[in-house]
This record gives sequence, C-alpha cells and structure tokens, in this order.
Amino acid sequence: MALPTMVSGLAVKRRVLQFSGVDAGVNSVSPEVQVQISTFFQTLGQLKGNPDLAIVPFDEASSTEIVIGDAAAGKLYAIYLRKDTATSSFFKLTDHASASSDTAADFVINSARIGDQFISWPSGWAFANGLVAQGNTTADAGTGSGTDGPKGFAIIGAA
Repeated sequence: MALPTMVSGLAVKRRVLQFSGVDAGVNSVSPEVQVQISTFFQTLGQLKGNPDLAIVPFDEASSTEIVIGDAAAGKLYAIYLRKDTATSSFFKLTDHASASSDTAADFVINSARIGDQFISWPSGWAFANGLVAQGNTTADAGTGSGTDGPKGFAIIGAA
C-alpha cells in the first residue's frame, strides 16, 4: 500500500466539515474544533498553495497498529481525535511503515477527557518511512488502551 489517492484540499475540506461519523465513528465535531478546522483550511488555501490531501479514518487506537501511511516521504497535516470515555490513554504516532513504538514514539498526546481535539501542522510534519498510530495506557510504554483510545482521522499529503 502506498499513500492514499490525494485530492484537492478543497475537496478534503468539504469532506472533513461534513464528516458524519459513518467512516470513523465520529459522532459530531464540536463548534470549537469546527472553527479550528476551518482556519486550518483557510491557511492551507491562502498561504500553502492548497496542497493535495487525503483523509485516513481510524477506529479506537489500541495496541493494534493503525497504518496511516506506509510510503516514504509523506506529510501529516492534521489529526482529529474524538474520545468517548474519560479513561486516560495516550495516542502515539511513529515514523515507520508498519510498526509503532511503545517507548520511542515521535508524537504522543494524552487523551484523558471526553470530547474532540484537532491538532494541525499547516506546513506538514514530514515522515520519512510511513506513519503508524497506536493507543497505550502510559506515555512511555504501557499496554494497549483497547476501546479507551481515541478514534478519528488523519489528513496526510505527499512530501
């Protein structure tokens, strides 16, 4: 598998803003996050040349690796996380084509509350090997977070 087919940033924006929950189990995007998403796409359109992007939905992050992109030379532009439980879990991203790292993840965020979060990198966060997500019970190791991990989607593009 390579990076998913990229489409115009405007098409991705329409898809994200209309995200109904069918693909990734996302129920509804909070008004605050809708503003963040809208601002993110305005920035991409006005300052970054409206790059071609793809949405990669995922279900609850657990000890099972979630391959977001297994091709070298891609960029992560944003991650949307929605948590339905208050149990603390850590969402981790690792620059690898197929395996995540419990102890050496490249990005870690604590998802300890019910609700949604949108984290973006308008210039893109480059990954060299691929991108794999995982949910754990602790930041630096831990076991899989099972159904307590967040679900959502990633917005990725070519390097």
